[in-house]
Amino acid sequence: MLYRGSLTELDSRVANSANAWGLRSAVHVRIANDVTFFGSTLWLSAVVVAALLYLAVFRRRRRDAAFLLTTAVVGSVIDTIVKLVVRRARPQFSHPVAHALGKSFPSGHTMNSTIIYGALLVISLPTLHRAGKWMAATATCALVAAIAVSRVALGLHYISDVVGAVLLGLAWLFASTSAFHKWRREGGHLPDAIESAPSIGSPGAPLGQ
Repeated sequence: MLYRGSLTELDSRVANSANAWGLRSAVHVRIANDVTFFGSTLWLSAVVVAALLYLAVFRRRRRDAAFLLTTAVVGSVIDTIVKLVVRRARPQFSHPVAHALGKSFPSGHTMNSTIIYGALLVISLPTLHRAGKWMAATATCALVAAIAVSRVALGLHYISDVVGAVLLGLAWLFASTSAFHKWRREGGHLPDAIESAPSIGSPGAPLGQ
């Protein structure tokens, strides 16, 4: 069992190492900043808007669009509420390599990336062949992991902030996907790609592996 004191010690040790790593090279910081941009509110908002236009207007898949919008918006609200409840301060250093506003837990970049990229994966999987599914799932996991690492590397979050963010993001993504399954079934209508995806918890569920 990992006690609170041990977790705090691990968080501090990793944060200090990450800050020292960033101070050694401006290139490291630049790479981390480039990666973290793909989890920023600006970028994720643009991704959601573009996906909504594509799904609702060009492909007429309005149920998938509703799933994406609901999952993204509610996920962002959950992130904000948890931050306000936990109120954990960000890592503090004498010579930080990056700065950010707001509280530390959970990492908003990581949690929202998990939710939004995960929702896009849920929507996309039924349209792909087996090899494409594996590639899409692997790319999504790699992108979210890279964003999470970049937040720690920049000294903006503790490692428990990003791990907790991934877990919270997955929990909400699974709940939202399951809710849309149930809602559409009870209403007598099946959703578009969501219904074609394996059920959460089933052996073939792509996001449960």
